[in-house]
Amino acid sequence: MKQNKPTLILLEGHIGSGKSTTSTLIREKFPTYTLIRPTGLAKETDGQVKNYIFHSNILMCVEDNGFLQMNYVLDRTFISNLIYARLGLKDYTFEAESKTLSATLRRISYRYNVYLINLYCSDDDELTERLGGRDKFQYVEHTLNQAKDQRKAYHEYFEEIKDVDYMTVKELDTHGKSVDEILEEIKVLVGGK
Repeated sequence: MKQNKPTLILLEGHIGSGKSTTSTLIREKFPTYTLIRPTGLAKETDGQVKNYIFHSNILMCVEDNGFLQMNYVLDRTFISNLIYARLGLKDYTFEAESKTLSATLRRISYRYNVYLINLYCSDDDELTERLGGRDKFQYVEHTLNQAKDQRKAYHEYFEEIKDVDYMTVKELDTHGKSVDEILEEIKVLVGGK
């Protein structure tokens, strides 16, 4: 049974999975949530260190605010960095850093009920449509193959961690669902908070 602690929702998932739309709606519909949407850091020679410090600072901020009973939703976390590194999109690995940041999540779970959710779209036709209609990042072309590679890598990672005892880990298929239906599933998962 979950203790009366604030909630920390970590949304992950491939491009076109519905993360940004869902996290924005959580913030709009549940005013007790603070939305944090970390943006990626550009490729740099010291990107590994900067990304580790960046994500560590975000988690420390959340942890430090636990006594305030603040609820948070994070639209992407260090896990995205790990996935991109595993896919060869970074010029470094992020395995050791991810283990350290996961230990921070374990510590955070003493103050928060933590939910790690992988949003994914299982239907390639729908995913193609979503990618074609994106109105953000116009300077970056996202392909179906990139989305499928990310979807597979996220699923593999979630299989690796599905049995952790300090947070709830869930994969949620967004195929054929409205954002309100996705939000309702998340609301049920976190106990209506």
